[in-house]
Amino acid sequence: MINERIEFFDGYIKCNPYFLIIDIALIIHLLYSWYTNYLKTGTKITFWYLFMFKTFLINYLLLYPFNSSVKNFVSLDEFIFTADKFMDTAYLITTTGYISVLIGRYLFKLFPPHKNQKIRIIQTFEKFIEEDIKNSFSTNMLIVISLLLFAFMLTFTLNTPYLFNPRSYFLGNKTIRPVYNFLLAVYPLAVIFVGLRSIQYKKTIELIATFFLISLSLFLGTRTAAIEPILVLGFYYIYLNSKKISMLRIGLLILGLFVSAILLNNLRFSSNSFKFFDEILYGNHFSDTRDFAFLLSFFNDGWLEGKSYLAGLMTFIPRQYSEFRANWAFGLYCARLAQIYDPLFPGHRPGYFGEVFMNFGIIGVGFLGLWTGYIISLIDKKVHTTITNTGNIIKAYSFTFSAYFVSVINNSLLFAPFYTFITSILIITIIRHIVTYKSKIADE
Repeated sequence: MINERIEFFDGYIKCNPYFLIIDIALIIHLLYSWYTNYLKTGTKITFWYLFMFKTFLINYLLLYPFNSSVKNFVSLDEFIFTADKFMDTAYLITTTGYISVLIGRYLFKLFPPHKNQKIRIIQTFEKFIEEDIKNSFSTNMLIVISLLLFAFMLTFTLNTPYLFNPRSYFLGNKTIRPVYNFLLAVYPLAVIFVGLRSIQYKKTIELIATFFLISLSLFLGTRTAAIEPILVLGFYYIYLNSKKISMLRIGLLILGLFVSAILLNNLRFSSNSFKFFDEILYGNHFSDTRDFAFLLSFFNDGWLEGKSYLAGLMTFIPRQYSEFRANWAFGLYCARLAQIYDPLFPGHRPGYFGEVFMNFGIIGVGFLGLWTGYIISLIDKKVHTTITNTGNIIKAYSFTFSAYFVSVINNSLLFAPFYTFITSILIITIIRHIVTYKSKIADE
């Protein structure tokens, strides 16, 4: 059963026939679940379905039939044949995790947390986030910081081949790389903050500021920093105005984000070719399962047993001062595992469950799936209740802070932006309180 193959359309599709049946069934189940929820609530997209579509529908479910195709030679060269031997293993592991996510959602419905069962530190940060966005001074301060960091970046990349690809420049410059990483964490936050204010309060100046910041994000060098804020803002705008927005407009937005992601990649690498479907199906944009299979083909040294997560927790220590981080930071470990020693290599994406599997095996995959399903369902309920009852998308956004406690298990490299996020929120909140206090003293 494992590694049995069928091919269609001159090799464009190549996959396990039994897993293809499972894959089609899971796609139908997800879409049917979304449609019945839409009919029941009238909400075109919820936080749960945004997460499921973004995380699993494309990268895992829709692209599985194409992951073993020889057309992937354009991305993996001859290694596609090595990866193909582990493709179904990668798919089976991911499917186990995916089903665990669904079980986690079911467990949330059976055992929702008690109304008084709240974690104070999370509540505190949610309140900080809400108040910082609602306070124009805090948002403006974040914008200024982001633009200063952006200007710093341009001093190194302007009038160079790295203008649209600063990531490659800073990957090769360890001393100033932390500043660039800080920019990548803070800049999208500024876009989201001012964007949410423009949607909530309908102020023209903030709408202009949002589009201005989005236009500059073309030069940040990563698709996540440029596209993710647009996706977040689009989600809350659609949620708040669900009855006014047609499915056609939502579809056009999604298509626009796809095209933008590919065009940004072409800008980064000065590529003149643009084959939309080839880029989507066989490129490196949504290649999680394929990359996971590629890494599994080298993975024979035993479980990491949490080492990559500990290295992620220690991300505030530069790698040159920590042999442990140099050995076990997940990106470096994967590059070394695949015998890739290029310092400019950005790393592989082993899917949502790749890292936890390489650390703790299938038990870790099951745990992450259950944890993800439960926490995302909790956030989904809070977001839906808040927007439906009050229309307060700023407060609804603050509830997504809890998603960090899922994402850092999915990917230990996200500890760095997590630390940057909480540090930025704390600094902005402290400054805001100082300014507010001084204003009160002056008024008295």
